[in-house]
Amino acid sequence: MTARRPAVAIALALAFSASAFSPALGANPEPGSVTLPDGRVLPPLPAELLEPSVHATMLAEHPTSDAPSDATISGDSGAIATFSTETQVADGGSAPGPGGPLPNGLRKEVLGFLPYWMLDAESLGSLRYDLTSTIAYFSIGAASNGSLVRSGAGWNGWNSAALGQVVTVAHQHGVRVVPTITLMSWSGNYTALTSLLNSATYRSRLIGEIAGLISARQADGVNIDFEPVPTSLRAAFTSFIRDLKAGLVGAGVRNYLTVDTMAGAASWATGYDLAGLTASGAANAVMVMAYDFSWSGSARAGGVAPLDSPYIFDARQAMTDHLAMIPGSKITQTNALNALTCRATSPPTCPDSKITAPSASVAMYYTGALAHAAQYGRRWDAVGGVPWYRWYDSSNTVWREGYYDDPQSLDLKYDLVTDNGVAGIGIWALGMDTGREELWHVIDDHFRRADARLAGADRYGTAATVSATFEPAGVPIAFVATGADFPDALAASPAAAKLRGPILLTQRSSLPQATVDELTRLQPHAIVVIGSAGAVDDAVLAQLASYTTGTVTRVAGADRYATAAAVSRTYFASGVSVAYVATGATFPDALSAGAAAATRGAPVLLVKRDSVPAATAAELSRLHPGRIVIVGGTAAVGSAVATRLDSYTTGSVGRLAGADRYATAVAVSASTFAADGPDEVFVATGAAFPDAVAGAAMAGARHAPLLLVAPTFLPGPVATELQRLSAPTTWLLGSTGAISDTVRDQIRALWY
Repeated sequence: MTARRPAVAIALALAFSASAFSPALGANPEPGSVTLPDGRVLPPLPAELLEPSVHATMLAEHPTSDAPSDATISGDSGAIATFSTETQVADGGSAPGPGGPLPNGLRKEVLGFLPYWMLDAESLGSLRYDLTSTIAYFSIGAASNGSLVRSGAGWNGWNSAALGQVVTVAHQHGVRVVPTITLMSWSGNYTALTSLLNSATYRSRLIGEIAGLISARQADGVNIDFEPVPTSLRAAFTSFIRDLKAGLVGAGVRNYLTVDTMAGAASWATGYDLAGLTASGAANAVMVMAYDFSWSGSARAGGVAPLDSPYIFDARQAMTDHLAMIPGSKITQTNALNALTCRATSPPTCPDSKITAPSASVAMYYTGALAHAAQYGRRWDAVGGVPWYRWYDSSNTVWREGYYDDPQSLDLKYDLVTDNGVAGIGIWALGMDTGREELWHVIDDHFRRADARLAGADRYGTAATVSATFEPAGVPIAFVATGADFPDALAASPAAAKLRGPILLTQRSSLPQATVDELTRLQPHAIVVIGSAGAVDDAVLAQLASYTTGTVTRVAGADRYATAAAVSRTYFASGVSVAYVATGATFPDALSAGAAAATRGAPVLLVKRDSVPAATAAELSRLHPGRIVIVGGTAAVGSAVATRLDSYTTGSVGRLAGADRYATAVAVSASTFAADGPDEVFVATGAAFPDAVAGAAMAGARHAPLLLVAPTFLPGPVATELQRLSAPTTWLLGSTGAISDTVRDQIRALWY
């Protein structure tokens, strides 16, 4: 508990107290504390005015007849989303969320509330399905007898063509859609809520109707927004949530379940038993409404959701209190995109100005607040961490000021989410920023778009770092190749990707310490050395035996061409669909070919500019590939070689090439990966091979592109390809000597 709480106005989202309710309004709880199972005591709520949340306020502001059941959107699904509708469902490599793997490369849950009054074409056209994991349609009411309210705008919107199209496009992007079920009791009359929660018959009816609602719409679960819940119904509400979860599971429908709670639920006695609501068999997560800390009854003007405040309860304290009660993996912090404007003393000075009339508070959308800030001048509350503006209302002879959230303030709030290991964020509400992209950019920056550098002290350390980042201990196999030259390691890339083993580098006569340490961690079941004794001598093979319980074998040929052929012969059966061919003279094209071949599960073979070495020819004859792809221009692999290669396949001989090594890597990527397809992309220097060789195999294993950059600048074709791929995660292979921070910053700047 902090000393400041009892003395100040409580945030709107917290401002309900049993002592403020009239006994005549039914089911009035007695004020009092709540003792938690661990002995901690939550004190009674301060006796403040009963004020509805912004959810309830906006629900009441919008007529129930303004969303006809035949509402629709012109055009196809592209009218809703201006980016690819190619399915991007979560896979085994996706980050975990409270309801399972997250879609679209997101690392945190991003749940957006979509109110029925935002089902117009313009609002829906601004939705970013690629930056959302769950859409919660708001809302359908629940009656006291457990029936859903099957009339009015909320019901009609849920059954509209517009919402059907939202469900379709959302599912194409792996995004969940759930209905929000509401029961508001902000008048202080808890008769309906009490009737519902205290009747097994009514609870069962509501659970059955929710299950039917989910099934009929092919929805993915439900969000429950009952507010406020008094302490007298604390146990009953928790029991209802547990019964709801069990009922959805039993009905065989999708059952992602979230519960909206007040920001002060971990700080004062309320009807929200956070531990019970998120225990096994209950909700997947709680949606903490971390806003409305200042409201029309506040003693002084301030932010809708100040990060910190010396006067009132704030977002940081709410987060701290919640984390003391339940794991961060069960918490989603909801942020509001509405602004608060209020009448203030003359002249107002943030944050010390005071509201002169409780009724002088007005909410507006983000777009309206932005226009006001542009007109009157944006200011910054350094304590609360929120923007604000002020103007003199000459018509009413009063000063007014407005508070809102923008990219700068949301950046701070999202840092709070990331730093505390919280499951994600909620957005109240989708559509409040229609026509603007900057708030989505902040989400992209924090929860999807990321870059990381994989580097060691040298080439051996970098290869070990790549392995340690992606490979678990006990891998079935590890490949070891010389770090002095590129051909052997690159020839091993497809085999390493196919067998899910890393490539580590060694010196000719001894194992570097970084390689020793990584092999000690990996404990592979087998080790394969690629290359002859001239590249990796027998003393190293003997040393490697100490790091595996299996065998240490060598795959090699008389030269680099024969070694690549030997790798192909060992790990690829005849009749492969494709074989990649690149020059054995220089590394860049072979690097791109190795990554592409690894992605396709195909071998890579090496040739000279004007001839096909005998070992390569023999292996192509054995493979008899369905087609052959040459990587590199005619200066690297001549036309005569392309003509000869035609005799080794009944299919085509194609060529992937660009004006230089960077453009060639782009051509390979473009031929292999669809736009907005991969979750990650690997970037290596095109100036030297060592940092890239281990990354080529890992890129292939993870079905990710490998692109090349100059040490100090980002080539134009590579920038264009990165934007086309739009992969959420970029891995930079090597230290700043290989890829400078300037290049990293140029990559970051591509997105906005």
